[in-house]
Amino acid sequence: MTSYHLTRNRGVPFRHPLILVLLLALAGLSSACSASSNAGQSLPSRSTPISTSTQGHKGMITEFHTPTSLSFPKFITVGSDGNLWFTEFSNPNIGRITTNGTITEFPTPRNSYEIEGITAGPDGNLWFTENIDKVGRISTSGTITEFPLPTSKSYPVGIAAGPDGNLWFTEFGGNKIGRITNGK
Repeated sequence: MTSYHLTRNRGVPFRHPLILVLLLALAGLSSACSASSNAGQSLPSRSTPISTSTQGHKGMITEFHTPTSLSFPKFITVGSDGNLWFTEFSNPNIGRITTNGTITEFPTPRNSYEIEGITAGPDGNLWFTENIDKVGRISTSGTITEFPLPTSKSYPVGIAAGPDGNLWFTEFGGNKIGRITNGK
């Protein structure tokens, strides 16, 4: 039987890098808390172009900063309006970015900090999961409606539009797959 031993570099305890990461995160949160809120406002984002070459193909990568510091964008999809819509992991917002980089953030009701997946629905709206046992719908104008799930602690995560015209989602905590019918 082979045994493996964790070795530390020059006697530095393993927990010190973790403490450094936590301190940096707290410093970032502190600056985020002191910033003014831009929810629901369209703000041009700063961009940083970076050139890249892959197997003879030359392209450009452009990154757009979200208006809210440390929002940690998580999932993204294309909406029926031609814009890209995304969820923010650490902020209770659904974001919309135009292809020229203008970002608008829409706060969710009750400031849910558990927004997960997002997809374009067959009804022209965007649908997203909230890890507080809800599925949400946001119109392209920013109107949000939430739908509670019947299973407590189901923790929905992924969501997709099905070929049957319904929305399908995963319930991580409930060990289930859910479906929302479109009601037509």
